[in-house]
Amino acid sequence: MKLNKIKKTWLMSVGIGVNVMASGNLFASDHMLMSDAEIDERLSYLEQSVNDVSSPYAYWQYGWSGLYSVSAMSNFSTALDEDDHDEEVLAWVSGLKSSAALAKMLLEPVPLLSEPDVSELANETEQDERALKLYKLKEYEAQLSATALRSDERYQWQTHATTIGVNLVAATAIAAWGDSDDALGSAALGIGMGELAIWTQPTQATQKWQAYQTRFADIEKEDFSWYLVPKLNGIDLVVTF
Repeated sequence: MKLNKIKKTWLMSVGIGVNVMASGNLFASDHMLMSDAEIDERLSYLEQSVNDVSSPYAYWQYGWSGLYSVSAMSNFSTALDEDDHDEEVLAWVSGLKSSAALAKMLLEPVPLLSEPDVSELANETEQDERALKLYKLKEYEAQLSATALRSDERYQWQTHATTIGVNLVAATAIAAWGDSDDALGSAALGIGMGELAIWTQPTQATQKWQAYQTRFADIEKEDFSWYLVPKLNGIDLVVTF
């Protein structure tokens, strides 16, 4: 999946001295070159895209967090009341696994479920509405692209290796201090639930991010363009190719 569109922009300052500068990524570094109309169009498209896909990700995030919470409390409660040593070991280890999974969900939530924080620009909004829009545009782009990458983690071997590795370590602990049969069952259940969580994560963010890039790829198709930007001590000539 191509997450970045590349274009080249040369800026020549005419006036006191001549400076030449090149910049790269449109979606990251060239926001200041966008017109107000383009900023509004992109921002509207991104806000609608985030609203369209936020519900499935919220269900996934809070659904699995709730399941891990219930599992952790249930296993710890069982461990405290269990008289059988092997069952107690199994319950403690299972509770720790659920707690670790819950901690990961809470510490690494789905990026697009967080609203852009504009508190730092609270004093600027009256003076420069464009600055606020640019800030929100960058935040929405970052959230949508980060969520798309998060969704695509299912295709990375490290994601599955981590799930398998954690459950094998837990199974080893159960086998060492408890029952080896319990260890095998715990590993199988843990790996199965981990894989289910991975593969049930929504993929709409990936599709929306790709659609966003395709929609605004017309800028990439321009072979050559230029315009002048007045400044205090001269004029900037911005050439795009």
